[in-house]
Amino acid sequence: VRLDDVVAENTTSSDGDPALRITLILTPESVDAITGEDALKLLVDINDGLRREGDERFAIVEYATADDVPVEED
Repeated sequence: VRLDDVVAENTTSSDGDPALRITLILTPESVDAITGEDALKLLVDINDGLRREGDERFAIVEYATADDVPVEED
């Protein structure tokens, strides 16, 4: 799976605990090629990486394409 970008922002979980919203911006090729197994592996890798860094927040992972992400104006 190839990514165009990754966007991370602080948020709150449904339980009111601190969480991290991570949006993975997929390349057009990845949109058609990603499998459930790929998505699960990415989720596990993200959560494992956060734990290794001492970040215990719940990761809310979303997938999008560049067309789905609003463009910020300067």
